[in-house]
Amino acid sequence: MHALRIGGRLACASAAEFLGLWVPRDGRLHVHLWDGSTRLRDRDDRLKRLERREGLALHWSDLVVDDGTRCATSVGSAVRCIAGCFGIEAAIRVADSALQRRRADRAEIRRALDGFAWLEAPAIDAVDGLCGSGYETDAKLLLLAAGLAFEQQVALPRVGIVDFVVCGCVVVEVDGRETHEGAFEADRARDAEALLLGYVTVRVSARWLDANPGRFIELVRAALAVHPRG
Repeated sequence: MHALRIGGRLACASAAEFLGLWVPRDGRLHVHLWDGSTRLRDRDDRLKRLERREGLALHWSDLVVDDGTRCATSVGSAVRCIAGCFGIEAAIRVADSALQRRRADRAEIRRALDGFAWLEAPAIDAVDGLCGSGYETDAKLLLLAAGLAFEQQVALPRVGIVDFVVCGCVVVEVDGRETHEGAFEADRARDAEALLLGYVTVRVSARWLDANPGRFIELVRAALAVHPRG
């Protein structure tokens, strides 16, 4: 309602949240305004002109006019806008979630990331739609940057599906609070079964990963070093 009252629609991170995707948060309302938009109104009072712009991010010519709905831009436009506003890694996180949640197809994401690169390769090459959260995407990008071979969403007997298997012998699990809070016993049982199958498990919280990206790779390499096949 705030975006509509201003005279635009949701864009960028705000559109991603509206569309049910992973969201990079900066506390601002992101609004798409068409080129030539005038007479913008206050977000709280349509009878007042827009003068207070704190907490607002206004996006103009970087978006396609006729995509999406009256309320929000399309998934593709949200991803492309996020790449310019938050950086390419944030856009890859959102793109992963869009594919994983089936809110867009790969062709739309490819168009959205056209012209963007990550590690000197087209950014679309880092998008796979297998990550269940933005933090899993963070782990994936760190593993790729470190040159470590891995598989994602691997089903192991008596364990279930694990986030990553690195170099065939180390299980990596990234625990987000929303999916793992209250699962302490179940997670330890999974780790025990993985060990019985010959895997070493590295389990980190999403908060720890966010604060320690460099040490994450050190941790994985340490687990590889103690494994006979590492």
